[in-house]
Amino acid sequence: SSEFLNNFTLKMLPTNLLYSFYWSRMFNVIMQNYLLSTTTCIIWPENEDFSISWQQDKPPDAAIISIRLHDLAQSFSKDVVDFAAKREELLNDYVVLNPFVEKLTLSIEKSHCQNFIAFQMDIPIFIDAVINASRFSIWRSSNNKFLFVYNKDDLQQQLFENRFFEDQSAILLIERSITNPAVFDLKTNKFVGPRADNPKQLYLLDTFNAETNTFLHGNDLFPGKLSDLQGREVILAAFDYRPDVVLKYYPGAPSRDRAFAANDTSGDVELDGTEERILKTFCEKHNCSVDIDTSEADDWGIAYRNMTGEAALGMIARGKAEVGMSAMYTWYADYV
Repeated sequence: SSEFLNNFTLKMLPTNLLYSFYWSRMFNVIMQNYLLSTTTCIIWPENEDFSISWQQDKPPDAAIISIRLHDLAQSFSKDVVDFAAKREELLNDYVVLNPFVEKLTLSIEKSHCQNFIAFQMDIPIFIDAVINASRFSIWRSSNNKFLFVYNKDDLQQQLFENRFFEDQSAILLIERSITNPAVFDLKTNKFVGPRADNPKQLYLLDTFNAETNTFLHGNDLFPGKLSDLQGREVILAAFDYRPDVVLKYYPGAPSRDRAFAANDTSGDVELDGTEERILKTFCEKHNCSVDIDTSEADDWGIAYRNMTGEAALGMIARGKAEVGMSAMYTWYADYV
């Protein structure tokens, strides 16, 4: 049959060309089905095993931005947009920069990168860089997709314990088998559910066979996790500021104040108020719960450009909380 002949022909290729073909076929399928409509940033590896030949059935609706780590410093002179003004602005706010963070910031802010592909040992470097770049950019997307590509057992397990895997919902891990280089396991992070159940943990979505160009199950590789958060806690930084936020502490209250020890019933709290009800309504729709953290939220505070800060706004800047309330709009320092 033609399929048999095609597979036979493939196996006659030199190993490096065969592996390149497998990578290319897998990427083309994912690109065509998931990444055509928004700009994609690819952090290209130097490893020749990851050589990719694009064979697009139809052209993407948005740009593909190529980033190569080995010549980042020299690449800025070729950019259409000059980063110098943005660099000066950030440095004046005591922000620590490096060429990779600068390039990602520029790609997000000016080219509106929403999809990101990183390979092998570049993955941990990329994660650290994109966390900062996405904050430094004045344009941000709520629809980011992250593809991390690697050979099985080449990455340390501790990488997947990074807070990034708890905070981002659209992560696709593409793990190539060691025993059969045509087979790719496609994994994602759990994200949903109570934080005590480890939302960072990975699970298998599907398996792609590059020889047959087929998926084992045909599952959605970017399942919509945000519509049903399955009890995941949204962490609120706030203080009692009536009528916007009302805190009532008593044993057995429905929410928790994370400023208290887990077994301390003094941290049981009932949340109410005109602002808090907005968050409560959101959680009713998306099946989440609200925890508050008052450990540092004794005032509105301030957030700095270098992602530090004080009080409630500082907690959000450092990632200790996700939402800030208590009539923040009255705090002129950050709203005027």
